[in-house]
Amino acid sequence: MSIVTNQSPKTKLDLDEGEKYHFGSHYTDHMFTVEWSFKNGWEAPKIRPYGPLAIPTSATVLHYGISCHEGASICRNKETGKCQGFRLDTTMQDFENVNTYLDLPPFDKNELIDCVKKLVQLDSHWIPNDDHYLYLRLNHFSMDPTLGVKAAHNTMITGILNPVMFSEHSLRSKCAFRVHRNWPLGHASMRLAGNFGPVLPSLKRIRSNGFNSCIWMVDDYMKELTTMNIFVLHKSRHGVLELITPPADGTVYNGTMRKSILSILKDF
Repeated sequence: MSIVTNQSPKTKLDLDEGEKYHFGSHYTDHMFTVEWSFKNGWEAPKIRPYGPLAIPTSATVLHYGISCHEGASICRNKETGKCQGFRLDTTMQDFENVNTYLDLPPFDKNELIDCVKKLVQLDSHWIPNDDHYLYLRLNHFSMDPTLGVKAAHNTMITGILNPVMFSEHSLRSKCAFRVHRNWPLGHASMRLAGNFGPVLPSLKRIRSNGFNSCIWMVDDYMKELTTMNIFVLHKSRHGVLELITPPADGTVYNGTMRKSILSILKDF
């Protein structure tokens, strides 16, 4: 692995002045990239200053959406002060599954975790206090410079860190009937780039009516919120609290957070 540190660190937000780190709005000083080619296999990982990537204008990721992603949370342990990833092994397995689905080249999950560790070690100071965490976004995409839908012969994995403040907010949700994002035998269970762009018109319509979240439906059954799983806590007619969620039948994303919640419930 090669590491090039950022000699011009970014200016951090002034939290004392009320500035806040929101999801997807700020990024740390560094990122990592790992390139693969059919001819040479995986190259050595590189950690370098966060910045733009140089890819061909004809890259198939831009024309056919051959791209997938996964995310994970990195928090600081209050007792030890060390940074810890939330179930990174599960995240890596999910990332491997969606890579296989797109016929992208397999990777060594342990080596990828090592890349994440080194990146977090460099940028852990971007967690200002216990009210914040680092969101890790992994992305794997095709860089083939020739048009045509085919298996990738050149790809890249990237990893970036987004400082985020823990927060909660209310949802005003409306059911969507014109667009079916979670159809059976589709791709809703995967974090594919092509899953999200086509739903923007639906989101625009509901937001123009005062809502901030969309409920995707299939045959009048709720499946997911805009980009999140659905859980409903209610009391049954017998007075018993029940937590209900749509089944992981291929029409919903069964990621680390959903699996964790269901795993915790087994102890109750």
